[in-house]
Amino acid sequence: MSRVPLVDIDPFLNGTPADRDAVARRVDAACRDSGFLMVSGHGVDAELLTRYEQHLSAFFALPLEEKQRIGVTRDSNRGWRGRDATALVAFARRLHAARPHGAVHDRPQRHPR
Repeated sequence: MSRVPLVDIDPFLNGTPADRDAVARRVDAACRDSGFLMVSGHGVDAELLTRYEQHLSAFFALPLEEKQRIGVTRDSNRGWRGRDATALVAFARRLHAARPHGAVHDRPQRHPR
């Protein structure tokens, strides 16, 4: 398995137009080559990220019944999806098989690419 690419977006946020183009090309390549990327240089405080990971771990450690109490509803797309998430993965695999080059949204022919 290949490694997930790490893309530093600081030049995109603080650089020149050429820097932004270079970062955009790296993001594009990462998404096309692996379908995933990790981002650095985003400026999000490390303490906030640590607290987020702690809350995330605590949530997933909860019993299934407790997570289901905050499930997705018809009025909101937010909440615990549980087994529905596996359906999303299956859909993504079928989509990838149908479009192996990663194109999910077709662009109009006049799109500047």
